[in-house]
Amino acid sequence: MKAKKLIPALALALGITTLAGCSAGDQKLAFQPYWNQASLVYQDVDETIEYEATFEEASGASSLGYAFSYDTGTYTTQLKSTTVDGKSAYEYTTSFEIKVHYEFGGKEKEFIDKTQSKVVFLSTESALRPIESHVEIINHSPNNKAGSTIESCYSELKAKWDITYDTDGNGVCKITNLANNKSTSHDFERDEDLTFVDKEQLVVALRALSTSVTSGKMQIYSPFHYDVQTLNFSFGDATSQQFTYTLNGETIKKPVNYRAATVTIDANNPGPSQTIWIASSAESQNNANRNVMLRMENPYSYNMGKMVYTLKAITRVDQ
Repeated sequence: MKAKKLIPALALALGITTLAGCSAGDQKLAFQPYWNQASLVYQDVDETIEYEATFEEASGASSLGYAFSYDTGTYTTQLKSTTVDGKSAYEYTTSFEIKVHYEFGGKEKEFIDKTQSKVVFLSTESALRPIESHVEIINHSPNNKAGSTIESCYSELKAKWDITYDTDGNGVCKITNLANNKSTSHDFERDEDLTFVDKEQLVVALRALSTSVTSGKMQIYSPFHYDVQTLNFSFGDATSQQFTYTLNGETIKKPVNYRAATVTIDANNPGPSQTIWIASSAESQNNANRNVMLRMENPYSYNMGKMVYTLKAITRVDQ
């Protein structure tokens, strides 16, 4: 059983050119705290959002030579205000959990996959500059074909990584293999001409973009590649769809305006694109939807299918 070096990201982000919009190109992005209802200055925030996670299997997955399936899982995010050295900042945590089943040669195995993350970053006035991030992951992802044992059907990853950043946005990533508790450290430097965010805060960065931004680039550090990567993003046209969720315990059923962002790695072989739906509002002083993520689709390698996250509940302590 081999450790998988690249798995679907939990979150990549950002925005497609329309006639009324503008492209950020290689320019740095401007962020605003659109998670506030009205004010575009820093305010205290305490917001928890829950999503239902379901796996949609692709049609070709049945020819793998083995069977796999997922139960319904949960994905929870929390955005909270904090301070760092007296500066306004945020702490963003996520938790993902889902059970996966494998069947091969009359044998069955099941695992509970989990990912937990925490990232601390400065406010939009400081371009969401990351301070530190921490991730712990247990993952059993399907391989593109079966071997001679049920263990050959999946790749196991048990790891954690801790990243610290300096004031210029450069950093050090310590990666620990939880199977043997061995660690390695990797230094990296950002491109000063591009916006840089931590990988774990990408959804927040996406929420902080104006609807006038329709495409652009940003950089992240990828622990799976041990290197800084550039992401291309483009937003589709604004549209609307009916959503049902709870807000502070009250059931809401209404059409919500949103833009779907397509995100790809800037590379010769970028792999599949990720799609993220972000709620939008034409009224900057009455942003009732607060640019929440409504839906996220993370494709799996080898065209096996995609994990879909759909909004279920919002709990918010109002400013």
